[in-house]
Amino acid sequence: MRSNVVPVVLAGGSGTRLWPLSRELHPKQFLKLISERSLFQETLLRAEQIAEHSPILVVCNREHYFICLDQLQEIAVKNVQFILEPVGKNTAPAITIAALVAKEMGEDLSILVMPSDHWIENAVHFKEAVKTAKEAAEKGFLVTFGVTPTSPKTGYGYIEMGESLSEGVFKIQHFIEKPPLATAEAFLQTKNYYWNSGIFYFQVKTILSEMMRLSPVIYQSAIATIHASEKHDQYVQLNTAVFHECPNNSIDYEVMEKTDRAVVVPLNTTWNDMGCWVSVAEANNSDEGGNVQSGNVLLQESENCYISTDGRFVAALGLKNQIVVSTSDAVLVADKRYSQSVKTIVNELKKKQAHLTKNHPLVHRPWGSYEVLAEGKNFQVKRIVVKSGARLSLQVHQHRAEHWVVVSGVADVVNDEKQFTLCANQSTYIPPKTKHRLGNSQSELLIIIEVQTGAHISEEDIVRLEDVYARV
Repeated sequence: MRSNVVPVVLAGGSGTRLWPLSRELHPKQFLKLISERSLFQETLLRAEQIAEHSPILVVCNREHYFICLDQLQEIAVKNVQFILEPVGKNTAPAITIAALVAKEMGEDLSILVMPSDHWIENAVHFKEAVKTAKEAAEKGFLVTFGVTPTSPKTGYGYIEMGESLSEGVFKIQHFIEKPPLATAEAFLQTKNYYWNSGIFYFQVKTILSEMMRLSPVIYQSAIATIHASEKHDQYVQLNTAVFHECPNNSIDYEVMEKTDRAVVVPLNTTWNDMGCWVSVAEANNSDEGGNVQSGNVLLQESENCYISTDGRFVAALGLKNQIVVSTSDAVLVADKRYSQSVKTIVNELKKKQAHLTKNHPLVHRPWGSYEVLAEGKNFQVKRIVVKSGARLSLQVHQHRAEHWVVVSGVADVVNDEKQFTLCANQSTYIPPKTKHRLGNSQSELLIIIEVQTGAHISEEDIVRLEDVYARV
């Protein structure tokens, strides 16, 4: 029997403050920052516990669809449907479209809206708060969850609690945007303020009615977008042209700050929005010096630092209150006081070295992944991993040649008019303007080294002739 609540997971964030690990095509919600599971996976598991037999709706950028599928497969979560955005438009359009999709499943459904990049330590307490929110929503209230502050955070929005309406449910007096430190300290002392978690519980009919009343432009734009969009069994691909016209704004601004139906339910558990590297450090266990280390790190005579590396060895000596995050192509070093300002570095990089904000050296694709090992004038070397049963598009490059060497597994190769297999230590050469394809029909991973040569080495130099992932 289907539950009357449909979890909606908002997975469209960019996570720029967690650069260089978080990047445009692999943002923070897909990173494993706390446990062996990503923040997205942790959120899906919480959603699954609440959904029972209802589907879970995931709103994400269309570029992240295949990453989502891979991560769902890792944790064996099923019954998930996707709403694929061509571009992020903030929470008001995303929630409105999700509510419209949920309405098609049933008139009396509710939605539990959860950002995909939050850390919630105690799932039992979260479920208890959701039960309280459900009762309030059934009375026609729009529920947001407030987290009891443990420190004067200036990177969070706050909610001022009003009168009690029932056990665990309070009217909202005011929403406060990210306050200065002195104001946040005062909020902490009065014990009448909560951090704004960005988690919501709405009856579908109530949120759509309030959107129509308070934000008619976004409401009508959402309806127009749905009508113009492609609907498939597992996903709705939003129409780019129509969705582009939709205003960009938050559900707080469009509805929650204006409606007389807004209430807050306290969420009494450890919560973290993972909004910056200090937040990541706080969510992890530290040593006796207050340091958090991740990866191959040697740290001495240092206090209250966060040091992370995804490969290369990092040694640090005599540091205090510092952030060091190392990847194979970039290193961030920052004082913790400036953790909220990493976004300014990213904005500057977009002007000068945009590739460092978009892709990791390890790039995920629906068929597997590739990693750039070396590059220079007129050449690039990649390590390509193809999943079992997957294959790349049938494609042509105008300006580069490729040489494939199989490291492990068995490669199914199309090279011009020839089709053949290659085993470990075997290779093939593909001249420019030659159609080719790489596949893996075996049960184990296929790993090859690809050497590209030519006057123009670019991911844009590709013409897809056939593609099982509909990227032609």
